[in-house]
Amino acid sequence: MLATTIHAKVRYVGYGNSVESSFHESMMRATFEIEGPKLGTRDTVIAGARIQKVRRGTAFLVYLPVQLRSGDTGKACVLVTARHVLDSIRGDSALIYLRTQRDSTFRTMQWQIALRTGSRRAWSCLHDASIDLAVIPFVPPVTCDCDAMGEWCIATDIDLTHWKITAGEELFCLGFPWGATSDTDGQFPVLRSGALGSYPVTPMSLHPKLGFDFEVYPGNSGGPAYVYASVQASPISQIWLSGMPIRLILGVVTQEVLAGPDSVPIKLARIVPAFFIEKTLDQYLADNGLRRLEGEPRMTY
Repeated sequence: MLATTIHAKVRYVGYGNSVESSFHESMMRATFEIEGPKLGTRDTVIAGARIQKVRRGTAFLVYLPVQLRSGDTGKACVLVTARHVLDSIRGDSALIYLRTQRDSTFRTMQWQIALRTGSRRAWSCLHDASIDLAVIPFVPPVTCDCDAMGEWCIATDIDLTHWKITAGEELFCLGFPWGATSDTDGQFPVLRSGALGSYPVTPMSLHPKLGFDFEVYPGNSGGPAYVYASVQASPISQIWLSGMPIRLILGVVTQEVLAGPDSVPIKLARIVPAFFIEKTLDQYLADNGLRRLEGEPRMTY
């Protein structure tokens, strides 16, 4: 699905315009809560009210410049999340909580997103079921006020090596633990942080699960884990980048780590690293007959 028209209220955050606002702010604006009735449960009626057991998760919006087989070009908007979030929602659709803005005030807007058509799922994922990632097409409605992140900020091994991102690096994460929000208008996610708890980190293809030192709750799954830090590389790189901070999505939060014979939670999250986000985006393009257009600038070293 293509967003061939650039909506006035959706800001496509490419490398060139990424410094117009805080990376935290852009990530907040690109991250949403998604929910639906939990698979394997039934609705119950109590005192005339229908009660559902709900599966909640987090998703963030990414855009890809693409070309269709017909030759038409545009921006394909997709939501990146944890595969198990979508797998565990029953029915053909889910709710996503979007935002509108008027006179500097945000309001929450519920929107329905298609998950399945009959037995056919709407999302793309890798054939390796242990990679808990999914990408689902989503065109924001014209009234939605949000950001969509470009691929430039999805970390590569080259990025991590150049910036010396390894165990102990501070990571930030966005999500909706137990459905909690940041207590502001517009249902923005909660921002939390912790240390990257794994070594080695690269090559990411050999490390499909990384540790993240923060406590996970239901609703965090699918949230982005990212680095936002001052420049630490060589003075030449600092000059070349004009002091721009490091802004990289390192992965996606997928689960809480349990350990010991009794499977005790140890306040450690698992994240699927960015290499697999790119691979899942590639699968989405292949599934939908799209070709990625080159030329979007990103950091080079």
